[in-house]
Amino acid sequence: SGVTTATLAFSDYCTVDSTTGNEEVLSGSLSFVNTATPTDSGPIPTKFTADTGGGGINALVRTTSGGTVSSETLAFSGLAYTVGVPGGNPTAASPDRMVVNEVKQTNVVSGKVRRQTGFTMTSFDTAGGGSQMSYSGRGYRSNGEYFDFSTTTPIVTDSTGKYTGGAITFTGSGGSTAVVTVVPGATLQATLMVNGTIESDLPTCQ
Repeated sequence: SGVTTATLAFSDYCTVDSTTGNEEVLSGSLSFVNTATPTDSGPIPTKFTADTGGGGINALVRTTSGGTVSSETLAFSGLAYTVGVPGGNPTAASPDRMVVNEVKQTNVVSGKVRRQTGFTMTSFDTAGGGSQMSYSGRGYRSNGEYFDFSTTTPIVTDSTGKYTGGAITFTGSGGSTAVVTVVPGATLQATLMVNGTIESDLPTCQ
């Protein structure tokens, strides 16, 4: 039928970072559905959905040198990725689209919770061989305060992968604003403006 339904489960799955030596142990599961159109040359993906359910995936990170141990749980719901042009490249008229109803990150040690809701992202290939991406959503701090964010100017790259422009605006629940503007170049960098004032004493963010 072209529809694959499965559950990916981790049970004390351990990996070691080759650079830092840190160990990460994963436990938990996520369920997903991959939808594709069957063809003689293989399936053509059209949509992917996933959900971690109530438990989420717990990541226990510890250092081999006996340092501090951190433990966080990641849970998300309503993730859906829709292919704009199945079997081809996404366009401005038919971009790839991803939505996530909620993402929740919980620090098991401190109990602090950070959330994002209503996340939406669209992306497509430009005529010049680059890409353009736009996204929006709402983020919550552990104390319940929130901020909205959106790409007031789409994030654009050229055919070589260099960033050519873009801006992200953050709006606080009290009406304050912060605008992050992409600095053109091969590395993702940006300048910061808070409530209309450029923060010139800060280094360029990376």
